[in-house]
Amino acid sequence: MKNYYLITTQYLENYGAHCDSGKFSDGKACWKYKGGGQYLISTDSPREANAVAFLTDYLHKGNDIHSKELVVGWEQIGQGYTEPHVDGDYKSIDIEEYFNNPVVKS
Repeated sequence: MKNYYLITTQYLENYGAHCDSGKFSDGKACWKYKGGGQYLISTDSPREANAVAFLTDYLHKGNDIHSKELVVGWEQIGQGYTEPHVDGDYKSIDIEEYFNNPVVKS
């Protein structure tokens, strides 16, 4: 049986990295909020923190001096054998499937 967690993210863009270093150390950082996303994480684990930690690590791989995506909220939205209905756009990732075949389903 799967546990389902809807996790919300915030995207940030560093305008200082467009034409300069974008670093805090030289005063060139200029981060701005730029929307966000939703992820439906499914897992065999009943631990909500496992889903949050997984997505945090997953997103960290794409973060750099130009942009970052951060976890800002989460909730368990179901448990069962079929994916629950979620309104809006989201990416669906099953943790166990990810480690067997790391492809994100849209």
